[in-house]
Amino acid sequence: MASKSYEKIADICDNLMLQVAAQGIAFQEEWPYEIHLLGHIYVNDINSARFLWKSIPAAIKESRPEVGAAWKIGQRLWTRDYERVHEAIREFNWSPAAHDLVVSFSGKFLRLPLNIPQGNPLKLLVLPLGAYIGFVDGLKEGYGVKGNENQGGLKRRTEEGELVF
Repeated sequence: MASKSYEKIADICDNLMLQVAAQGIAFQEEWPYEIHLLGHIYVNDINSARFLWKSIPAAIKESRPEVGAAWKIGQRLWTRDYERVHEAIREFNWSPAAHDLVVSFSGKFLRLPLNIPQGNPLKLLVLPLGAYIGFVDGLKEGYGVKGNENQGGLKRRTEEGELVF
């Protein structure tokens, strides 16, 4: 974690979990499931994150809210609810151990290429860009696109009027 090689976390955790389990050591109570889940999410291995989530004991899911918060990000990705990924990130106060990993994932998520469906080029699924980049709250607060095509830009409604950026 200190080296910020986040792309290696999932593999390291997977291998370590197998080694510990093979030795018959009880590890579930102390296992960093939130980091392990976030490691799979970071490398976009949502299938492995989902498998890990299903293997986590219910008592741990209930007693450690950060584990549930990490899976909430995974759920959004699993269901392709990209608009709410940043919402899932923002609505939890992450521990120092997970914070940098979550921040790095959030930045990485912004750079993921949008998957454009193959086939008919006229049928494109377009994500609301503001929501995709985590600007949903700003849109709810009165931000919008200025309607005049000659003066495009972002506008913000305020009590004093509109500010155009």
